Amino acid sequence: MEGEDRDRNRDRDMYYYNLGMKCLEQEDYERSLAYFEQSLSICSHYKTCSRIAQVLKVLGREEEAESYIVRAYEENQKSDKAALVYAELLLKNGQTELTRTILEKLLSRNPTYGPAQRLMKQMDLRTRFDD
Repeated sequence: MEGEDRDRNRDRDMYYYNLGMKCLEQEDYERSLAYFEQSLSICSHYKTCSRIAQVLKVLGREEEAESYIVRAYEENQKSDKAALVYAELLLKNGQTELTRTILEKLLSRNPTYGPAQRLMKQMDLRTRFDD
């Protein structure tokens, strides 16, 4: 019975996540957000947190988005995209050392990840010009 409940919840979670994706594609951000939040209430997943952050940013709710960015990274630190978005947030908030640590970890496992390479170069340029 326990496995059936877990499967049923996973199915419901995916149902709402997919509705959220469909609304996101149609640029219906409020409905998309509602569906992603419903999905997250059933099952916590880093991709859902990332999507909620993405929608909140589009809606101009940057501060709310930040907690979901952190949560997405904490739930899956090996996701290149989650790590990159988290590093961008840290850099924006002036936490350059932690940003560098996150980017170094990311680039050690995926040295060809262009967005992380560009952010690291941007940090290096800032450091050179700030000195």
